[in-house]
Amino acid sequence: MGTTLATPYKITRPMIPTPDIFNYLQRSEKISFLGCPVDLVYLILVINWQCWYMVQDRRSTAEDHTTTSEQATLDIHASIITQIECFEPIAWGIKTSVSVPESDIAQRISLASAYKSAIMIYAIRVLHPHNRLLPSVLVQSFAIQTITNLCAIPAQDPFFKCILWPLFIAGAETHVFEQREIVYGLFQRFWYTLRSANVSNAAQVLGHIWRRHDNGGNDADGNWTDYLAGEGTEWLFV
Repeated sequence: MGTTLATPYKITRPMIPTPDIFNYLQRSEKISFLGCPVDLVYLILVINWQCWYMVQDRRSTAEDHTTTSEQATLDIHASIITQIECFEPIAWGIKTSVSVPESDIAQRISLASAYKSAIMIYAIRVLHPHNRLLPSVLVQSFAIQTITNLCAIPAQDPFFKCILWPLFIAGAETHVFEQREIVYGLFQRFWYTLRSANVSNAAQVLGHIWRRHDNGGNDADGNWTDYLAGEGTEWLFV
């Protein structure tokens, strides 16, 4: 998850998503809860790998004029989106109830649902950063879903400490004052619970994104990912 808000891959390659990696993640989840469901963590790896591959493909085009067809790329992206849609938070919550008995199953389902919506936002923004045909209302609906599910997790619940990444992603797509107040309230609860520098950093960066959007910057088109990349700071909002 940490690589998602870091500088885009320019020199090093991201981790290659393979069946062995997925099996390793599954074993890890059984031993120590990861916060984000394993199936979605793996899809993050797939998205990051695809982003890196797109950059390499553009470089190849510039050098020898060969490139992956646009339709093939769109098919891959559509497959990723479909896999996110197929993830079932309720089934995951029931499956992990044995390995994480101290938390109520409803909170696990809320957390998984929040991650699902947030990762959908992330996938849309990084795989289609300049596609103006994507309706903004669709992305904002995922943001609302994410925030709603995060609000269902009490601050004293063990899973509350896992909400920072989806909270930031959803917040970046929040443009209504009332919704921003809810997001800010969650950040405050998070800060009072954990007193983590990551929380204050995430809130500050989110404030910059909101101001750029309100002032008519590029973020008004949903390009907050470009803003983070342009800043060149390695954020780790997990």
